[in-house]
Amino acid sequence: MQARRTFLNGGRVSVGKELADFRKRFPACVIVAFADLSTGMVLASETRSKVTQEKLDALCEAAFQGLTGRVPTAILQEFSQDGQLSLNTSVVAHREATQCFIRAPAPAQEALCLVFDAPFDLAGVIDAGASLLDQIMADT
Repeated sequence: MQARRTFLNGGRVSVGKELADFRKRFPACVIVAFADLSTGMVLASETRSKVTQEKLDALCEAAFQGLTGRVPTAILQEFSQDGQLSLNTSVVAHREATQCFIRAPAPAQEALCLVFDAPFDLAGVIDAGASLLDQIMADT
């Protein structure tokens, strides 16, 4: 299958290359997207096969809900002492795929949205994703 790259809002080629390199490192990764959670927009993506904009928008919404929605907010309120905790990673497993969302450190609103269709090294993905996000944020 031919990989497809999407660049929105003037997405930089370097971001697209970094996303492509990340997806190649993890063969089970079918989508890697860089999103702005505050606007609900996917800024750049790399996919194994063609993906509709609606699917990317839904993925961004899932990231928003998984990282900043009602449930994570309630968990943070319950377990945080004086606001010392933050939620930067969320993993949602479905029968056919696993979604992993990694948020940039506050106050940034950007996140990586990852979709996997086969077993993968979760700890390795989270570490590599956090490093990639740090690199993207430093370049922007």
